[in-house]
Amino acid sequence: MPLNVWGTTGRKKMKAGEYGGGAKGQAEAADGGRAGKAVGDRAPRCFDCDICGTGFSSSSNLARHSMTHTGEKPHVCDTCGKTFAQAGNMCVHMRSHSGEKLHVCETCGKAFSQFGSLLTHMRTHSGENPHVCETCGKACATPGDLVKHIRTHTGEKPYVCETCGKAFSESGSLSRHMRKHTGEKPYVCETCGKAFSQSGNRATHMRKHWVVY
Repeated sequence: MPLNVWGTTGRKKMKAGEYGGGAKGQAEAADGGRAGKAVGDRAPRCFDCDICGTGFSSSSNLARHSMTHTGEKPHVCDTCGKTFAQAGNMCVHMRSHSGEKLHVCETCGKAFSQFGSLLTHMRTHSGENPHVCETCGKACATPGDLVKHIRTHTGEKPYVCETCGKAFSESGSLSRHMRKHTGEKPYVCETCGKAFSQSGNRATHMRKHWVVY
């Protein structure tokens, strides 16, 4: 049965795999299919960036692009103060505060705040793994998963602990390590209140409460 997604912000109905795999297919999906149009179908690009030469069809698009060079971020989140170059990105961010999740998977009902996150989730149902490692051929569902995998070949560890200098290949591993220095224990047993620095340790502990005598 095809996996269907109803865009709740005016997007058309889309079937999983409709845009194909790979980076091009992902770009088309994120852009509602517009990325796949022939060049002749696009509006003329009369507005050129003075810095990099990229052309745009309107002055407003050029203005938004220019912020990538200047670093200007005029849109500020009222809740946390985080700044953004584009208003749309700020609106997406603000859902992290409100908990609003507009994009719902029709297969399992799981909801997401971003359409791209829904597309990535749908691959857990379709089994699609469009991002392939050129070294060993392993296929990954997302570009981020592919980047993490490639580090197993290169040995790259870009996340470094500022306290002791230990390096990690994933940001999550660094976050878990940092708790050894800070003493933070965010995972709390709901039964007895005991706190743990890692979720796995809490899960092991909670089995003690499940024992039936």
